[in-house]
Amino acid sequence: MRPAWISLCLLACAPDLSEPCATSDQPSLDLTVKGATGDSICDAEVIAYDNVDPTFSEALVVSATDCSYSGVTERPGGYKVTISAHGYQTKTIWPVAGTDDCGHVSTKRLIVLLSPDLPVVVP
Repeated sequence: MRPAWISLCLLACAPDLSEPCATSDQPSLDLTVKGATGDSICDAEVIAYDNVDPTFSEALVVSATDCSYSGVTERPGGYKVTISAHGYQTKTIWPVAGTDDCGHVSTKRLIVLLSPDLPVVVP
């Protein structure tokens, strides 16, 4: 059995590994859209629909710096997200964003790979 002071020190002396709380509103979704070759697609249309509220939808905004799509600010929950881009098949995903220990939304960060459109062969 270890002395009580060791147990107390293990609790009190342990480093705080938690991240600091965000000081601004956070996006619920942050997506990177890539093609089959791994290149980022910066001209996609990315729309999030709330799984519970059928009246809510929001187009995610593309960042000019890193070509990521983010939005649905401080709104935890489940979403149906459609991603479409010229020359690629439309993809639908269903991400869920929760909340962190500070009460902010915990941003769901995903990489979405789009498949190229298949050529139509006319006999």
